[in-house]
Amino acid sequence: MGKDTVAPVVNKLELTTGKKSPGKPRPLFFELAYSERSTATVSVRRQQANGKFKEIGSLRANELRRRASLRITGELLAQIRAGGSFRAFAVATDAAGNGSTPKRLDFTR
Repeated sequence: MGKDTVAPVVNKLELTTGKKSPGKPRPLFFELAYSERSTATVSVRRQQANGKFKEIGSLRANELRRRASLRITGELLAQIRAGGSFRAFAVATDAAGNGSTPKRLDFTR
């Protein structure tokens, strides 16, 4: 049997909110789906005054799965909640080390 040379595909990259808890803001999540069992990295960039995007943080799904839900926490959450224009990129990597083409999501908060 031959070596796996087919890269996974990121089929879905969405920003979603979770359930509201009394006295707390809704949590934010990146929802991902891939064509095959993979790990994933989501990097988030904020648009600066000059129009360029600067990376402000990243999240990683370490388990080999076909779907992932990554909760946004800490400093990354604070920067997103502060508002602005953002761009997220997701890259999936399968067990053989093949990387997907980045999937892009533009959003404003």
